[in-house]
Amino acid sequence: MSYEANELVARRVDPGSLPLHRSSMTGPLSARITRNPLAFETSRGDDVLTGLPGQSGALKELLHGTASSSPYLAGLMRREATWLEDVLTQAPEKAFQALLDGLSDAPSAKHKMILRQAKRRAALLIALCDLGGVWTGAETTQALTQLADRALDIGLTGLVDAEISRGKLPGQGADDVI
Repeated sequence: MSYEANELVARRVDPGSLPLHRSSMTGPLSARITRNPLAFETSRGDDVLTGLPGQSGALKELLHGTASSSPYLAGLMRREATWLEDVLTQAPEKAFQALLDGLSDAPSAKHKMILRQAKRRAALLIALCDLGGVWTGAETTQALTQLADRALDIGLTGLVDAEISRGKLPGQGADDVI
């Protein structure tokens, strides 16, 4: 069996099945897949798909190829299966914004837990959008940057707030934390 150079990494989806203008695509991730990673460790991909029943077509191939090629992402798919099934029915931009909004709305006592969860979920969503050709390289980088910016802001704000509470920043009060 011979492969073209680009087929060694990903299998392209039939372009005839895609809308003409990519920028107008706002539907769910499953409807916007333009390529899929080739499966490497197929048994790992099969195992992950048992926890995500009901997936078909290009989405199933994307999930299988991603899980079979990345132990890290396979682990995230297992751990976040319930969340992932819900997210796959939404526009990825909407799901990503909900992740960012969830960080802002979280009580400060839960920031560490919420940040770790958001990192897992964002890593999975961003990877699927990148590997599936749903987002461009610039859109992928923008999402990573937005997550890092929000996480850093929350982390630093929490640290400064803790120092103020301990009296380590004389003359500063809770209202001084921006």
